[in-house]
Amino acid sequence: MERLSPDDELPESGYWYRPCFFLGQRALVLSALGDSSAARAAAAECLAELPAEWSGAEWINDVVVLTG
Repeated sequence: MERLSPDDELPESGYWYRPCFFLGQRALVLSALGDSSAARAAAAECLAELPAEWSGAEWINDVVVLTG
C-alpha cells in the first residue's frame, strides 16, 4: 500500500484506490482463509479509515459483517 498514489493524483475512476479499500479486501481474504481474528482486526481498521461518503458502498456491508 506504500506504493499507492496520493489521493490528489488518482483519476476519477480510481477514487477507491486507497489503503482503506485494500484493508477491507485483506479482511475478506483473511476471513476466507479462516483467520477470523486477523480478519476482524483488518475490517475494524478499514472502517476506521473509511471516508464517510463510502459508507453506503456495497462492498462495505461484507466488511461490516466481519467486525460483528
